[in-house]
Amino acid sequence: MRLGDAEALRLAVGVLEERLRRLPAAGLRGTELFVLESVEALGAGAFPTAIGDRLGIRRSNASAVLADLRRRGLVRAEGDTDGADARRRPVALTDAGRAALRDRGRAQDEWLVAHGAEQLTSEEAALLRAAVPLLLRLARA
Repeated sequence: MRLGDAEALRLAVGVLEERLRRLPAAGLRGTELFVLESVEALGAGAFPTAIGDRLGIRRSNASAVLADLRRRGLVRAEGDTDGADARRRPVALTDAGRAALRDRGRAQDEWLVAHGAEQLTSEEAALLRAAVPLLLRLARA
């Protein structure tokens, strides 16, 4: 891959990602979705500090978003429930939080299917399908 190709690929992936992020997401804002995705990705290590580090935000900001998500029933504090400071406890998705992420993924998939059918020929769609394993391999390098 050449430098110009790398730039074009990076820009194209970024534009597509931005377009998918603009889709409605059950009343959740971008930061809230990023936090939910981080809780899912971090699993048992989903402490406010780890979430903040992953997203490049301060722990206090991550804690504030988590508190709002807790109030809305999308995440719950794990571990000891004896009144320990929730900022020092890991969090996990609730069923409602998992459903919100699942619904968002479904909406993004439906958008890709609909717009792919409108914008791409069958040959172009086949090229994109063939590129998926390559993109994943590159992303995991």
